[in-house]
Amino acid sequence: MKFFILVVILAKNLFVIFLNLKEKNYIKKNSKNLPDIYRDVLDEKKFELSNNYNIEKLNFSNISLIFSKTLLLIFIFSPLFGIFSNFFESLNTYYLIKSLLFFTSLIILSTIFNLPFDFYFHFKIEKKYGFLKYNFKGWVKDKLKELLLNLVLTSIFILVLIGIVGNIFYFSLIKVTIVSSIFIILLIIFIYIFPTVLIPFMYKTEKLKNDELFLKIKEIIERSGYRFFGVYVIKESEKSTHSNAMFTGIGNKKRVILYDNLLNNFSEDEILGVIGHEIGHGKLKHIQKLLIFNMFSVTLFILSSFALLSNNYIYNIFNIPTNSFTGIFLISILFSEIILYFFNPLLNSISRGFEYSADSFSRNLLGNGSPLIKALKKFASSELSNINVDPFYEFFYYSHPTLTKRIKKLALMDQHVS
Repeated sequence: MKFFILVVILAKNLFVIFLNLKEKNYIKKNSKNLPDIYRDVLDEKKFELSNNYNIEKLNFSNISLIFSKTLLLIFIFSPLFGIFSNFFESLNTYYLIKSLLFFTSLIILSTIFNLPFDFYFHFKIEKKYGFLKYNFKGWVKDKLKELLLNLVLTSIFILVLIGIVGNIFYFSLIKVTIVSSIFIILLIIFIYIFPTVLIPFMYKTEKLKNDELFLKIKEIIERSGYRFFGVYVIKESEKSTHSNAMFTGIGNKKRVILYDNLLNNFSEDEILGVIGHEIGHGKLKHIQKLLIFNMFSVTLFILSSFALLSNNYIYNIFNIPTNSFTGIFLISILFSEIILYFFNPLLNSISRGFEYSADSFSRNLLGNGSPLIKALKKFASSELSNINVDPFYEFFYYSHPTLTKRIKKLALMDQHVS
């Protein structure tokens, strides 16, 4: 059985590499096919730069995947995992403390192993293509913040799960229900409340100073039926040239968060088009609908953990101590490596439909699709977005339709109205 699990994980990761190579070949095959709709924002030189950037990211993805998965498989399928687990099991302290130390150690080790790859991606690839703005000190600061955040969230997860389950998993529908309910509540808090805390922690922010744009944003938000709670600007330009916009808040109270790069490089109408799209997600309750899928995933994970760990089968296969923290780690690896990965196409398919709906909402809110079309074209240019995407790669990985498809669909809507 252990060999079968190894084969399945290897097959899944070979499939990931295959998809990346397939996408790389598709980009090369279409390297001269710049769609006419982009010719006002992209010339042949910029298009070539975009293709090179996306190919380099795919190459990097394959190399980092091979390295990280090789380390993971050696750790799990060799005596190392048993030695590591036995060390924490032997500690003379409370069981909850052992569990926290076990997982925080894994997170810190994983972060250390991934640092060279993260450094290369930012200071070689992102810098090479003009995206990187901050220095080594800024990168280290961000990595420490990410590590701290990861440790806090994992600690909450472990405290809740181990606190209820205890040392050994015993299958109980009552416990499954309690644990699943608590994690669903935490998930809701993370989605709706945590961004308010997270964004100031990760970024420097300030209130929007452009009064004219402020009033325009306020008008479309209130016209959409929301209570307006301000516009805040993230100083992303200190870190990179990337642009983004967010629409956050609880219930009917909403605020807009804009990257300063968006303000600096996009017109007011284009910014309104992007915000209209984000408002659309809120009005059409896309977050709530995706939350249902995430609730299902959480419940499935908890149910799988209880079902598989309530006997000694998994522990015996991997020759590890019969305790809950090693079991949770194993199940989380198997769950993410196999089950969740192949759920992604379904979730992404739903998400792509939501993106079209949000585009349509923005178009109707502003009276035409031109502002959002222009914004999407600028994103294609400024972000060096992949213009020609392999259809199967898009099906498997893209949570958004390609920019080309979105632009064409918006243009078609405008033609039908006119």
